[in-house]
This record gives sequence, structure tokens and C-alpha cells, in this order.
Amino acid sequence: MVCKQVFSYPLFRIKNTNKLFCTIHEAAKEVGKLTVDKNYKHPAAFEKGFYRKKVKGLVFCKSSLFKEIEMVLNLDKETTSFIKNVPEKKSIPLNNLVKKVVNELMLFIEGIWDRSKIHVVIHSSGYDSRLISAIIRKLEEKNGSSWLGEVYFICYEPEVQYFRMIMEYEGWEEKNLRTVKEKYPPLDYYKEAVSFENVGKYCSDVYNNRFGSYCYTFLIRKELEKFGVSNKSIQLFSGLYVDELFKQTQDFVYFVVKKMYDPQFELGMYDIVLPFLSFGVVSVLRKHILYPLRKGAKDKVKIEMVKFLDSKLATFPNYRIAKGGYGSFDKLSEHTRKVLEKEFRKSWYFKEVNPESVFPFPDTVISKSRSFREYSKAAICEYLINGSGCSLRV
Repeated sequence: MVCKQVFSYPLFRIKNTNKLFCTIHEAAKEVGKLTVDKNYKHPAAFEKGFYRKKVKGLVFCKSSLFKEIEMVLNLDKETTSFIKNVPEKKSIPLNNLVKKVVNELMLFIEGIWDRSKIHVVIHSSGYDSRLISAIIRKLEEKNGSSWLGEVYFICYEPEVQYFRMIMEYEGWEEKNLRTVKEKYPPLDYYKEAVSFENVGKYCSDVYNNRFGSYCYTFLIRKELEKFGVSNKSIQLFSGLYVDELFKQTQDFVYFVVKKMYDPQFELGMYDIVLPFLSFGVVSVLRKHILYPLRKGAKDKVKIEMVKFLDSKLATFPNYRIAKGGYGSFDKLSEHTRKVLEKEFRKSWYFKEVNPESVFPFPDTVISKSRSFREYSKAAICEYLINGSGCSLRV
């Protein structure tokens, strides 16, 4: 039970069959002729009750961009039982909560660590990722360097400067660090990620306002490809979802299902490890967090966790908090925006499905783009027509 995590990436199933695929592209190629659901929305658009009503046995299921394909989550019996078994709430002092969570994190990471694989940690200057790297260092001290094996920490701009400060303090060497340096200036840091071709190739679902999350997922995927090994040879660690977990303790079924349909699931081909979604950590938080925490309270708990491990480690700045955002790294140049709009307007989807649609990027700020839905629909359709030989209709 120590090494179980409450997580499962969605698969794509051809309706009325048992054929399952990792990406929508693979499923679409198998079908050949596809019908676009022009009214399709990402799961976040559904009401919370939708998820409970659609539970059938051990499978959560929903539609996809194409009427012939649906998305499913296969949760085993133990995980489903765990999600539904809500513990009795009990208030405890903050220092006791911190101690319990850190202890569960250490047990989980130590138990799930596979020495036969390359270990990669998606890192930032945030408190959740420095918790993971600090715990890995402490486990190395406990078990020896032979236990550690091969480990790398990946960080993308603009957090690299603070990330390096944290890594140096924890004692990691330069050979352990991978920083994502795009060939574009800060204003167009995500230029390659947002290209019409790449969105069509790497997106399996429609993310709407999760566009920023898609962008850095793309950069991480490209960096992982440089290792030149099979996907399952990489054990990929991430501090994802701790903030969301603090907010959703009262409605955990909804939280789990909603977050599984996130741009991060595009990394599902790797052996992904999410320590904050381990059974142990989730059990502690569900039992002892009595109400959803607001932003300041969440940060306080995470800072106290870091202090529990090492008080000085908590003093290094978090870029997002220190700078109040990501500045020019969160933007596209006007020139790039016009190029993307041109691609969008000449697409099959725009002409045949929704010629009235407004271009998704009304301004150049990525995190404020609330209409990525139509752009990603158009890109996926275009890629399937040109790259997979699929036939589409409305």
C-alpha cells in the first residue's frame, strides 16, 4: 500500500469495442473515418455531478473530440475503494500534520524508487519540487549512492536561476541538472510548443485554459527524448497536484477524475510518479485538512514541510512568488500570434466545422488564453488528415 498512488492516465477506446490506445492519434488511425463533435468540451466544462453519475464499475468514461472514440480511466478496485472511503475528519496541530506528510512522502519515494531506471525529477524553484529533491538526497544519505543510481533534475525558464541555487545547496552536481534552453528569446520561449503542427501532433485532448500547462509539458517531453532510451526506462517524478489536493479534500472523487484529464497526461508513456498523490499522503490530508485551504495557507503548509527537512532550504526564493508571475516568458510576440492565426484560418476545421470561431489568442499573454479549445481542435484535425491519412466529417 505504501507504493500506491491515486492516479491513472486516460486511454482512448474505440466505441463498442475493447480496443484501447495511448493517444487519440493511434485510435483515430485505426478508425480511419471520423466524425468531429463540434460541441465537444474539455471535462472541466462539466458539472461536478457528471463524474459520479458516469461511474460504471471501475471505469470513468467520457466522450472525445471524435464521436467514434471515447476516453476511459481504468482505476483498479483498490484505488476506487480508496477514493470512495472518506475518513472521519480530525484536527491536529500544524507541526504534526507536516511531520505526517513528510514521513509519508519519504516512505513512498523510497518504496517506489526503481534502481534499474533513469530517475528524472521535473523541478522548479517551488516548495513542492524542492521537497522531493531534498527527500531524495536524504534517502541517498540513508541508503548509499548505489541506491540513488542515475538521477536528473529538469527545470525550464524563467526559474533556472533560483533552481540552481536550490540544487547547489542540496549538493547536486552539474551533471545532475538539465535546464530547458529554447532557441527563442523570452518573448517567444514557447514558440515551438504552440506551432500548429506540434499542437496537432502532441495534444490528445482539448485543454482550453490549460494552455500554459500544455506548453511546459511539451518542453519536458522534448528534453526527455534526448535521453535516447525507451519511455518506460524513465521514472518521472513530479510535485504536481499538491495545491489542487489542498483545495479538493471535500470532493476527492471529482478532484481525481478532473485532474487526470490534464495536459500532463501527455507524459503518460513514462513511468510517472506523483508523490503527493500517494495513498499515504492523500490519507493524511483527507483526514486532517478540515476545509479547502486558500493560497496563503497552502504556501504556509508547504514552507513548513520544507523547514521540517531543512530550515535554510525554505529561505531560497520561489520565482513565481518573488516576481509575481513569469513576465515575458508568458507571452508570444505579435508576429508569432499572426503566424498562428494564419495557420488556424486556413485549416480544415475552421473552414468546415466552425468558420465563425474567433482566433484563440486575442492577446499575446499565454496564461490568459481562455480559448485554446478551438485552436487545439483545429490542429488535431489537421494533423490527422495530413499525418495519418484520416478522413474527417462533421
